[in-house]
Amino acid sequence: MDYIKMFVFFVLIVNIFSVHISASPVVSEDLELLKRQVETLITYREQDYNSLATALRQSVEKNEVVVNLKSEIQNLRKEVDRLKKTSKTSSTNENKNNSKKLKWFMTTIQELRQEIQDINFSKQLLDKQNYANDLTAVRKDIEVLRRDMETTKAEITKINQDVQGLVQERDEREVSQI
Repeated sequence: MDYIKMFVFFVLIVNIFSVHISASPVVSEDLELLKRQVETLITYREQDYNSLATALRQSVEKNEVVVNLKSEIQNLRKEVDRLKKTSKTSSTNENKNNSKKLKWFMTTIQELRQEIQDINFSKQLLDKQNYANDLTAVRKDIEVLRRDMETTKAEITKINQDVQGLVQERDEREVSQI
């Protein structure tokens, strides 16, 4: 934010020293140039926000915890399938043990699914809150930039009026000296 104020101040100073007393159209052109530059900066800030939102969405999709849990579920499913196949050929005691293991695996899988759902829900809430916070910050930045632009316009208008007053004084002095 400060770099924009410094830039605007620099442009104003350059205009004051570079403007000839009778060159008020140049000040108007400089004001238009400054306005376009500030609007361009606002546009870039909005583009930065959109890029940030896209990157955040992509990071949600690549959440390592969810990927690891899905992988673990796949491994457990394979183990359950393997146990089902071996239980058909096993003895009765092994069948009972395998049945208990199978129930335990199924319970574990269900718990993991619930954990994944909880993690996804928490992540969605966090993302939503982060998006809202980022959007609020960007809106505040844009509003500050707009206020700064209005202040700068007013300052340039005052400077232009002062320059015109000085031109009139000079012209009056020249007329009175003649």
